[in-house]
Amino acid sequence: MKMILATKTDNLPTFIRNKDGFHPTEQEDIFSMFDRAGYWCGPREELEQNPSFKQIIPYVIIKVGDKYLSYKRTSKGGEERLHDKISIGFGGHIDFSDVCRHQDNVDIFSTLEDTAMREVVEEIGRFDDVFNENKYQWIGLVNDESNAVGQVHIGVVCVVSLDEKDLPNESDDESIAELNLLTLGELQSSELNLETWTEFVVDYLAQ
Repeated sequence: MKMILATKTDNLPTFIRNKDGFHPTEQEDIFSMFDRAGYWCGPREELEQNPSFKQIIPYVIIKVGDKYLSYKRTSKGGEERLHDKISIGFGGHIDFSDVCRHQDNVDIFSTLEDTAMREVVEEIGRFDDVFNENKYQWIGLVNDESNAVGQVHIGVVCVVSLDEKDLPNESDDESIAELNLLTLGELQSSELNLETWTEFVVDYLAQ
């Protein structure tokens, strides 16, 4: 049984709860918010149907100059509600085995960092050094109550800066296709079928 880290929805602060969009938030405030809200590990299949909890998702955005690495979510992905959507967010659920502890408490900073690194490595290659060299920053939270996917997830957005030479031409992950570097203007094109979280983050970054 797959156990996933989540937090109680009603314990989240009012600035995020029931408010759609990207919410810029200082790193330390993100971590202390989750510490105050508390943590719960439960079966993924149960959490996917229970909006009383928000599964915590590291959402890693890879920036190269003024462009962002995008991809299409294929039908091989586990979340069929996102199939064929364009995304700039790499990452996924925090498994029970990802959870780092300090004494008897969840170390949410290390947990998010380790999970983000694992997911990026799994999805587009070996970028362990990115996290070791501090080429990244957690910039805020993304929330969406308008659909069944968003109602049970909360995204923690991380921006990673890379050189183009460090990027793969394609992913070995069958759930990811059509890797492209796109400007914010190109991402805002009406021709692209963006997933909602990506749409919120792109609109914020384009301000």
